[in-house]
Amino acid sequence: MNCCMCTIKRRGVVKGIVIDMLEIGVCIGSSCHIRGSYNVLQSFQQLIEENKLHDMCELKAKLCMRNCHDGVSVSVGDEVFNVSPETAREFFRNKIITKKGNTT
Repeated sequence: MNCCMCTIKRRGVVKGIVIDMLEIGVCIGSSCHIRGSYNVLQSFQQLIEENKLHDMCELKAKLCMRNCHDGVSVSVGDEVFNVSPETAREFFRNKIITKKGNTT
């Protein structure tokens, strides 16, 4: 639950160890929607399941992230990137699997 300006990070449990969940946000604002945000979300959901990262990652749809150029806005933690449906799988491998330390 959030109060005022505070954000409480969700935590997951992996092999008995409590970890901070990696928050992945995909913009679903009108500009990003036109650029394929639904397809990016679908790709990320599939990749989270394929790589068994559902206990380590929290995928969220977000409203406008004010980064409406060159593709769909995607946040990973505090960083914001631009991703297209065509580059979503490669982005996920390079930024999310690498960040979680998973080599599958």
